[in-house]
Amino acid sequence: GSLPSYTDITPEHRRTYLNWLSTGKRDTRFSIGYAFLYFYGLERRLLVDNPGPGDEVLLVEEVKRLRNLYAWNHSFDHYCKALLDIIELRRMSAGPSGQDTWAPDLNAIGPDMPLRLRMKLAVYSAAGTSLNFEHAMAGMLSLDLEGMQYTTAMARTRPEFIELVRRRFAKKFPDGFRLQDRKDSTLALDYRAASEHLDVAVRVEGIDRLPDPTTLNWTRMSELCTKAAEDLEPYAKVVAKNRTRTTSLRASLLLPPELADFGAIASFEQWFNGLPGPVA
Repeated sequence: GSLPSYTDITPEHRRTYLNWLSTGKRDTRFSIGYAFLYFYGLERRLLVDNPGPGDEVLLVEEVKRLRNLYAWNHSFDHYCKALLDIIELRRMSAGPSGQDTWAPDLNAIGPDMPLRLRMKLAVYSAAGTSLNFEHAMAGMLSLDLEGMQYTTAMARTRPEFIELVRRRFAKKFPDGFRLQDRKDSTLALDYRAASEHLDVAVRVEGIDRLPDPTTLNWTRMSELCTKAAEDLEPYAKVVAKNRTRTTSLRASLLLPPELADFGAIASFEQWFNGLPGPVA
């Protein structure tokens, strides 16, 4: 297990710890407790000492290095990820520019909404700002709402699913999707530190309360996604677990009309139009 603090460990443990430090902090044959002990220092340095931008970049890189080194330890990986997330949240909470520069990656979004996305959706909701497609779609891809029936379509035809919703979103929400704030909803951005007696909470400048976007009303976006998934079902059945079938003309003919220029049909049309005429 992890060691409590440098002052509490025995002289023998201190000597071993200093040996681990002096050899590059990368020898995984040492107890994981020494990596935790070092991590406590990085945690305090980042969250309490408020280092300058240059130092912060170096410290973050060191946390990432340690995380890769000890990826096999679930607890250590969890604390590293949490620390990296809270640092990113602090950058975003410094002002509007920090929030505006971050955008979600729809290819990487999973079923558990990342903290950075939660904060941005919460800030937009509190400010009454409409969500563009990327943010609204990221929210839907990371929500686990009861009754949503597009899991299969997302798993088998994720690129087509996202593209279909994108095109329909532009027509249904030309001014963006408004995620309505609710006064009884509160987003907690407290950080649970690995080291004891370290209490950190992120506050967004100029905003006293943020709503938790997972508790707000996503019904209209959910309906849009559910209908898109239903319309993709015939295509999803053909491609099944073999994505190579997406290049077949038979599969592409099952795509909804909005995706007529997506995939094999577009390639076929390009080939056909390039034939020397006349073509019977």
